[in-house]
Amino acid sequence: MSEAFVDPRQNIDHPIEVGQVYTDSRTGERLHLVYKHEKVILLKSLGEAANSQWTQHRLETRKAVEQGIGAGRFTLDGEKEVDPKSIDSPDRNEPVEFEEIDRVGEKTANNLRREGYKTKGDVRSATDNELLEIGGVGDTNLSNIKETIK
Repeated sequence: MSEAFVDPRQNIDHPIEVGQVYTDSRTGERLHLVYKHEKVILLKSLGEAANSQWTQHRLETRKAVEQGIGAGRFTLDGEKEVDPKSIDSPDRNEPVEFEEIDRVGEKTANNLRREGYKTKGDVRSATDNELLEIGGVGDTNLSNIKETIK
């Protein structure tokens, strides 16, 4: 006699919330949950795995993420502070014209875009350290970028 199928989602022992950080046991990648909807979840790679060369976003079905958590593929590492304006503000999808910001040149602007920072929401959801790791971003222009997207 075969055993009945048990949905791994029944094994989730915590609420799934924006701001949580998970580790993918298959890849070692750390994933920041940046958006949650009833059907989909957006995860942002924190780029810390050896095979990760740039910031990537992954849109997954909520069911797949829940099953991954329940089955132990994704393990909760903690939480990362999220600026609510990165998710809820009406201008979150507005592109950032980096070249118009004082002390941000074309190369730095291109580096920011290449790393996935294109909208105000993208920049608001990043930590200062994440932005400072991008070529051309220093303390002065980081301050100017943050001031511009408030």
